Amino acid sequence: MLSTNEQIQAELERVAGITISPCPSSSPFLKVHRAGICQTDRKAFCSPPSSMTLPRILGHEVCGQLSREVNGLVGGSRVVLWPALTCGICNFCKSGRENLCPKIQLFGCHLDGGFASAISLPENLINRLICLPLPDSLTFSQAVFAEPLGCVLHGLQKIGSRQPASLLIIGGGLMGRLAARAAGALWPGCRVAIFDNNEKRLANCRNEGGNREPGPAELVLVAASAARAFYYGLERLRPGGTIVLFSGFNREERKITLDHNLLHRREQRLAGAYGCCPTEMKQALELMAEGDVQVDDLISRTISLHDLDSEFTRELTVNDYKTIIL
Repeated sequence: MLSTNEQIQAELERVAGITISPCPSSSPFLKVHRAGICQTDRKAFCSPPSSMTLPRILGHEVCGQLSREVNGLVGGSRVVLWPALTCGICNFCKSGRENLCPKIQLFGCHLDGGFASAISLPENLINRLICLPLPDSLTFSQAVFAEPLGCVLHGLQKIGSRQPASLLIIGGGLMGRLAARAAGALWPGCRVAIFDNNEKRLANCRNEGGNREPGPAELVLVAASAARAFYYGLERLRPGGTIVLFSGFNREERKITLDHNLLHRREQRLAGAYGCCPTEMKQALELMAEGDVQVDDLISRTISLHDLDSEFTRELTVNDYKTIIL
């Protein structure tokens, strides 16, 4: 009969299609209970980024249980994984901007991710692992949203500590809808609008501020992967406002142009937002645990690990938001 570690290794080998060197029996691991599929995973499956060494197990929206004590958390603890390892000593790490660490290693890209039964790490890397305990009120399926919601919070905080009077979100997909819900929880007095050029998707987010003709806004969040989305948002940015590039553009559109003089005279700010930090994922867990941000209705599909290949190859619809692997 196979031991637990041998079973995990066999499952990892089956999913990855490679032979994995045995880990010491004492090596800790995260038993994966749920993993979410995001657009980054779908893109990497079709066209792996140059920084990714192959073969690689994808998956960075991961939660589960620890096999034993790790960094002060006891074995069996329910946790969500902050999906990166950093150096911990650079200025970015020390100032709470770990997502900009020059030596960052991402699960699902540089390290094997959570589309497997478990994630195992050599002992010498454990002190760099960041796992956040789940509040008792959260299910594993809800906890999958900690990373994408944390990314949304990271983008919204580019306005600073004050509450904007108005927010325009370009893109009514998962991240756009999460941004609207987060803004509603953080800034009760803020007028929130979502624009999407797909009428069906716009209708889906009508209750969150979906608007075909949104007015000018103090904060614009571009949550759509197209240059035209940026230009549309820039046209509706108020003087003194901030526009945040939340989504990456494809290779053909990644070089955008703008009128420097208009940005200069209107004192507008252009900011980028990439990933999230552990503090923002912790805040995301708190917002969900308190019921301030609801996510259950954004779960479009639940699949097994065995259905992963067909999930990556199927055609998505406007009603696809979050697929969760059970």
